[in-house]
Amino acid sequence: MKVEELRKNLRGVIIPAITPMKEDFSLDLAGLRANLERAIEEGIVNGKGGFIICGGGGELPFLTFEERRQVVQVAVEAARGRAPILAGVQDGGTALSVELAKQMEDVGADGLQLGPPCFYHNHSEDDVFRYYEAVAEAVNIGILAYNTWWTAPNMRAEFIARLAELPSVVGVKWSSPDTSDYLRGFRLWAERLNVIDNEGLHIQSHVMGASGFISGCGDFWPQYDLKIWELLEQGKYRRVREELVRLNWPLYDFRGRIGRLTGGEASVKKAAAELVGRAGGPPRPPTRPLTEKERQELRELLARADVPLV
Repeated sequence: MKVEELRKNLRGVIIPAITPMKEDFSLDLAGLRANLERAIEEGIVNGKGGFIICGGGGELPFLTFEERRQVVQVAVEAARGRAPILAGVQDGGTALSVELAKQMEDVGADGLQLGPPCFYHNHSEDDVFRYYEAVAEAVNIGILAYNTWWTAPNMRAEFIARLAELPSVVGVKWSSPDTSDYLRGFRLWAERLNVIDNEGLHIQSHVMGASGFISGCGDFWPQYDLKIWELLEQGKYRRVREELVRLNWPLYDFRGRIGRLTGGEASVKKAAAELVGRAGGPPRPPTRPLTEKERQELRELLARADVPLV
């Protein structure tokens, strides 16, 4: 896909896909391929959804450069152009992210997810802009800017308006620690960028012009989030709320509680995938897997929402 094709196709349910592992923590590439092919068959396709590969939900910090390249290459092969594949290339410095971005373009990624350089929070806005500019100049594929304000400098709405001047920046995975700034972003650039809500504000963001949302359930039940997207597009917001109450919100609370006990996102996401018969495996340390008690609690939570468990 070229940049404009990505802009057209990057809509709907965007899944930050897990990276399946074997019990020895090596990559389960066959499992990844099967997961993605199954999700595409279930409706995650161009214009209705897509995948972020090697993002935070895919254990990006725990993967080597070579592993990231392998994972994205398998994802591209599984998608075969049917759904956009965005590769996570966020790192601590410009040279590393530029090199990784080139590799992801080489293996066929449709676009990049790029947050500001991580670790140091005292980078200036000019530092961050130069970082984005360098990556944009190094590749010929689109970029989804990602405001990771909890691990890197916060990108304010006005700064993202500046990033939108770069031709290859097609969208923003948007959240903010400031509600007024979050809403101001839609006023400033919702007409120019594909805004993918990462705040869990499905209804509010859609009303304001969002092009999609980050899925919390797509790793194990993409049909659920596809239904929410369909209801949003139909303007049936009361029904959307009923669906969120059914599964999204209880799962969010559960993930938050587990997140206070172990870091990362993979422990809950992978366990949920396994409970419906998809590839998961253990999270890489220092993140720990769910205990048997926690896993049973998750199973019961999913069962109450009528998730088709194994």
